[in-house]
Amino acid sequence: MSNLVHPDAEMYLAVLSHLPDAIVVVNRQGQTLFCNEQAKKLFHDRLEGLWLADSTLPYQILDSHRRPLGAAELPLQRVVAGHDLHDEELILASTQAPQLLWLSVSGGPCSFGPAGAMIAVRDISARKRGETNLLQQALHDELTRLPNRSLFLERVSQALDQSKEHQGENQGLPMAILFIDLDRFKVVNDNLGHQVGNQLLAQLGDRLRSCIRPEDIAARLGGDEFAILLQNIGSPDSPVNAMAVAETVAGRQLPRPFHLPPHDIYI
Repeated sequence: MSNLVHPDAEMYLAVLSHLPDAIVVVNRQGQTLFCNEQAKKLFHDRLEGLWLADSTLPYQILDSHRRPLGAAELPLQRVVAGHDLHDEELILASTQAPQLLWLSVSGGPCSFGPAGAMIAVRDISARKRGETNLLQQALHDELTRLPNRSLFLERVSQALDQSKEHQGENQGLPMAILFIDLDRFKVVNDNLGHQVGNQLLAQLGDRLRSCIRPEDIAARLGGDEFAILLQNIGSPDSPVNAMAVAETVAGRQLPRPFHLPPHDIYI
């Protein structure tokens, strides 16, 4: 698909056709003058989704917060209107694949021949997955897979801010923090070795997760120190309160033996 006019058009078209990025060139009315194979593949041969918000298309373009874009926000609409895009991150949600694709979009108006604007679209999904993995590792304890001290303190700060925001409405949002210290963990490490101790901590992480709601957070602060943040909890008579969770952890989960063959360990 090419209606570009230029003395060296064939050379430029050959270069554009072999780029790893998806390239789309349109006229001032948004009609496609050129697209390379990457663009056809990425957008399922339906480039109109870069210009029109059409629910019948096999994909939808979202912003970085996963909000569907309106027609005026779509990349081709914006560059034809005279806006420059510089590595703008968008999401491609395909009806034919469950996985979302992260895109980096650059482009702007152009004035060679009949061309009105162009965009270059790069699939950055692998990079975004890598960033997510690095962030996960930075904020979670590798052994227990629980949030670490940094993430826990961040969540506590957020919970305090939310409680202050609602203070005038309902005397704030009640919250509680439970601290857990394993008194006999050093004995386990000294007598059975660090490998067994690590296995015990991993099992403890699973048990703590089972005691809380999705909106709460259990964290490993370091060593044998853990904590639980309970958010928006009820009154002492409510089924969701700090004492009920504390009794579940201290009265049911911790007294149970940790089965680490050939040992049953009590802490």
